[in-house]
Amino acid sequence: MNRGKSKSQIMTCKVCGSNAKYAATISSDVDDPECLDMYACPKCGLVFVHNPLNENEMAEFYARIDREKWFHDSASFVDKKNKMVARLIQSLKGDCSKISSLLDVGCGDGHLLEVIRESYPLIQGEGYELPGCEEAAVAKGLSVYTCPVSQIPKHYDFATMVDVIEHVPDPAGIIRDIGSIVKPGGRLIIYTPRRCFIDTMLLAIGRLGFTRRMLPKWFSTRLSIWHVQISSAGSLRYSLSAAGFTVEKTQYLSSFSASVDYFLKRMRCPKWAMGTVKFFVELVFEKMGLLKTKVLCIAIKN
Repeated sequence: MNRGKSKSQIMTCKVCGSNAKYAATISSDVDDPECLDMYACPKCGLVFVHNPLNENEMAEFYARIDREKWFHDSASFVDKKNKMVARLIQSLKGDCSKISSLLDVGCGDGHLLEVIRESYPLIQGEGYELPGCEEAAVAKGLSVYTCPVSQIPKHYDFATMVDVIEHVPDPAGIIRDIGSIVKPGGRLIIYTPRRCFIDTMLLAIGRLGFTRRMLPKWFSTRLSIWHVQISSAGSLRYSLSAAGFTVEKTQYLSSFSASVDYFLKRMRCPKWAMGTVKFFVELVFEKMGLLKTKVLCIAIKN
């Protein structure tokens, strides 16, 4: 593959089509490619790596992961965020008996669909996954599509993408496909990493002095061969509008601890100082709202 050596100074933004500027080369988390070229779009705010996997390569890479171990290790976090989404669905519609169908795009092992089934048994929840990645959800008796999203032969009241769109090589395309199967007045809920204050600050001053070293190390905790872009409010709004949605609500949330740990290790912070520095970072910056690294976006289909 050897994808990490292009380093073109300008790339076309995969969301709005504007000229995105080269920002840094970051280390990858696989042997091939060893590094990834990162770009930032000045128009819509998307930050992305130029060399993502295509869908077939993604399926091959994900097939190598010990998915059972991953689902086990992340069970507590996944349960918390999926219950948050389930409560959000109830608050948006009030009476969930009026909702008959939901599609969870990138359903993984089907945990969100299980939460929906247990909480709102009248909602028919189905999933979508890459071919070969659906076994865990199917084993639970859940209905999962593996055909292209636009070819799913149904229309839904709700669609969800929870920690999914950052993995998709064509984020605008997947939103457009979802728009084709969501009913008018239906909603799409997206939960994903967002471009936060520190991302923007480092992109602005990242080539000055000490920050020159921080820029690629920081973004190597935010982007990878798996997480191929960080969305902004502008990039989500652009993609949703093009797909026939209107943004109804945007909420920024803190979900940062793992990245702080990883970043401090990459910066070679002494172990004896790790706890103190992490406490200070989370206490000061999260309270100031600078480390709200997740966005919850709700959009209604026109």
